[in-house]
Amino acid sequence: MFFRYLIISPSGELRQAFLGGIFGEFELAPKGRGETARMRTQAGDELEIIGVGDVSKLKATGQAIINSGIRIDAVLMLLPSGDGDSWEEIQLLTEWLKKTDPTLPVKTWVVNSRTDIEKESSRKILLELMDEHERAMRFG
Repeated sequence: MFFRYLIISPSGELRQAFLGGIFGEFELAPKGRGETARMRTQAGDELEIIGVGDVSKLKATGQAIINSGIRIDAVLMLLPSGDGDSWEEIQLLTEWLKKTDPTLPVKTWVVNSRTDIEKESSRKILLELMDEHERAMRFG
């Protein structure tokens, strides 16, 4: 099976640290509009993670992707600590996502700095999101 997860963050640096920590490498989307990485899971499934986001456009970007018809199986909101404006946007987006698709797993991770996004913590967050996605598929 093929699964697609979305990372939304106002910080390209944080998205890239997350993807680099897990995958070691990733591709930048054309025109600087995000990142993407793929891997095979232990079960043989393919997982694609797409990273996007701009300051003050997080809600609009998330809504545009979901409304575009691209299948998204889970969403991770990756926020820098102290970014109150992005936090408000993420809360609004999360509420909208829960109304639009209540079975879609959504997780928020607030980090103090890029150094908080180490390989083990990134994997732990990704595994938690994968577990939530698996539960949603079973009981959704």
